[in-house]
Amino acid sequence: GMTSPSRSARYGGAMMSGPNLTSGLTSSAGRRARAIDLDDLDGPDAGDLASLADLGDAPQPSPVDMVVFDIGNVLVRWEPRAALLDAVGEDAATALLTDPELDFFAHNLAADGGRAWREIVAEIDERHPHHTAAAQAYIDNFHLAIADPIAGSVAIVRELAEAGVPLFALTNFSAELFEVARSLHGDVLDLFEEIIVSGEEGVTKPDPEIWEILEEVTRHRGGLSDAVFIDDSAANVMGAEQAGLDAILFTDPDTLRDDLRLRGLPLEPSAGPRQTSAGVSETPDGTAGAGAAQH
Repeated sequence: GMTSPSRSARYGGAMMSGPNLTSGLTSSAGRRARAIDLDDLDGPDAGDLASLADLGDAPQPSPVDMVVFDIGNVLVRWEPRAALLDAVGEDAATALLTDPELDFFAHNLAADGGRAWREIVAEIDERHPHHTAAAQAYIDNFHLAIADPIAGSVAIVRELAEAGVPLFALTNFSAELFEVARSLHGDVLDLFEEIIVSGEEGVTKPDPEIWEILEEVTRHRGGLSDAVFIDDSAANVMGAEQAGLDAILFTDPDTLRDDLRLRGLPLEPSAGPRQTSAGVSETPDGTAGAGAAQH
């Protein structure tokens, strides 16, 4: 298949066996926040309750040290129809994407899981030959399906990268078509320390194995309990939460920005730079606006 060598083989044992050098850098407030577990049978002690008293009724998310992004429809729009219209026209495009006998999205998921698109197109040609031209057009014109970055999300990635926050990406994507994404959107994709591509691993979100791969890749940065994961799929968000990750369902960049600021991440407010009474813009490092509980 298309699975790559095991992560431990690629990364060597050093990152896993050596001491976690970043753990000592967590702020004492961050450690305190993580130490409070309201599910403990004996309950929090008085000190814990005192530090929670000013947080209001809504539970506050714990601070996080790294961010894991989905790519399609979070950072870059994925619009299969855009790859088809010029090549085969509206009717053939709609037919390919909606024919239940064919189930384009099931084939797409198989490609995300490591199956070669040429095999998929050959199978379509054998079973549904009236869709062959459209299926091939999707591959040939894939750059049109992912032409548009989601600007507000890209801005968030840039701000986090400039602040030195470790960034990872975890995407359900065909290995061969992801090369098109790299060539089109390398300026933002290069800001990620590592991108886990399902088609290279042979496993797709939300399969439990994909979170184990993410755990290995991020271990030198602290591990999943120090991360927040962002995805536009509710099933993937639920899978991430079951694996122990803090997870955010992506709806739009402004809401995401607010959700990440709640976790103590150094981002400007969603309305853009706020002016202080002296007319000085707040610094993007979050020092003038993030609550003390987040630092």
